[in-house]
Amino acid sequence: MSGDEPPVHSLAEAEVLALAAVYSERISAGQLLRLAGLESARQPQGTSTAIEYWHAVNATLVQGVLPDARRRILAIAARDFPANQAFQTGLASAQDAEPVGSQPRVTGRAPRADGELPTNGTVIAFDAVGYSGLEMLEQRQLRDGLRGIIEGALAEARIPPALLQQDRGDGYLMVFSAATPKARIVADFVRELGISLNEYNATRNKTGRIRLRVSIHDGDILPHGTGWAGETVVTCARLVDSAPIRDALAHDQDADLALILSAEVFDSVVRPRLRGLLPSNFREVDVTVKTFSATAWLTLPGRPLPSAPARLPASPTSSPAGAETRAAPAGTTARPASLTNPSSPDDQGGLDVPVRTDGTKWDFFVSALSTDKAWGDWITWYLQAQGYRVRHDAWDPAGTNYYLALQEGLEYSERTIVVLSRAYLASDAVGAAWGTAFGRDPGGRHRGLIPVRIEDCEPKALLGGIRYIDLVPFKEDPTGAQEHLIEQIRRSVKGGYRPVEPPPFPR
Repeated sequence: MSGDEPPVHSLAEAEVLALAAVYSERISAGQLLRLAGLESARQPQGTSTAIEYWHAVNATLVQGVLPDARRRILAIAARDFPANQAFQTGLASAQDAEPVGSQPRVTGRAPRADGELPTNGTVIAFDAVGYSGLEMLEQRQLRDGLRGIIEGALAEARIPPALLQQDRGDGYLMVFSAATPKARIVADFVRELGISLNEYNATRNKTGRIRLRVSIHDGDILPHGTGWAGETVVTCARLVDSAPIRDALAHDQDADLALILSAEVFDSVVRPRLRGLLPSNFREVDVTVKTFSATAWLTLPGRPLPSAPARLPASPTSSPAGAETRAAPAGTTARPASLTNPSSPDDQGGLDVPVRTDGTKWDFFVSALSTDKAWGDWITWYLQAQGYRVRHDAWDPAGTNYYLALQEGLEYSERTIVVLSRAYLASDAVGAAWGTAFGRDPGGRHRGLIPVRIEDCEPKALLGGIRYIDLVPFKEDPTGAQEHLIEQIRRSVKGGYRPVEPPPFPR
């Protein structure tokens, strides 16, 4: 070892500065040191800046409290930031300086494995589509490209370094400190990730193109060895490998990025519209992987939402005992739900849609007067965009028998939406539509009849007892009206609602 080289137990000045630049957060720095073997009790306290902190760390290491500290620390840093030359050069130097055959002497008591407590963090999982089908050199090129895309997006979004970055072959698992706001990760990082991905793919052919599935979840995580343990990590891995996100990219071959959020992340970040995020850009999906089952939220950033329904109809074998199932009409064979999903919104509302296994063809029938056709069109369009099958007779082609189509729409729709206006309430012609739905579900237990109020009017008698979706306050806010409609319909379909934030104390 030359006189210019630091001892094997301490760091060179350039290495201290490099560590301070990328491990500037106390949580990420402390995690690195714990992984290297320096227990929390020996880590510096009371420093104000990252550079002061790492100089204090180095002063501690000079005392020999952590044998082979330089190599241990730089090995972890070089793994997390493989493009950082200071870490790579320092690690090579530290490995050359290590005495051959030496056995590190650990001073003090090593931290007990069960002494660590869970900490809260945000977990992101990345999976590259089609990785296993590539040749070895193609896989290496994809891995290099993916690492550059992720690192570039993190830098552009100004996201602090991850506490951990695990290479999973066809992707990465990253854990971020709870000090990094989730909204910045979901909004800023995902936006920059899409930009970096598009720029990369613009210069590649089909074979070199990278398409990504990304999942984000947050919760308690427990450091374990060189990784993290806990249900949060498992959930994130399940989401990124789930059928809805795989199907979304399979159905839209022009999309390069699909994002799926856990319900917890969606409720805390997207639903409040933090940093410009819009709930209407996401669709609720059911995720089932092995024994794991959960609700999540899916989007294709910068692309239209996939048209597959958010939920598949339950199979007859899973219906509760005593549940009534409507039979398919004579001569019609009920097909599995997976075969009746529409491939595009164009075929969701036509009369030729096959009967599903629960005996219905459509999720909603829209009842509107001809004078309110524009509202019926608008409601139908945005519900179909969410993956619902919607029957809207105003879109029937010439030659359709109106009365037979009306009868079939009412008979084979799970719910009826009535477009409430003063003209609708005064008309005798629409009584059959809402009356049929009311007769099936007079108590409203299944929300079989859903009024949507589009102008200042008040229904009376039987209709007056049913809560309506009110779009009147949104007359000058089309985006707000769309989001309100979708959210209220979602609540009606689910059959329940609980506010995300606690209500204020009554005064």
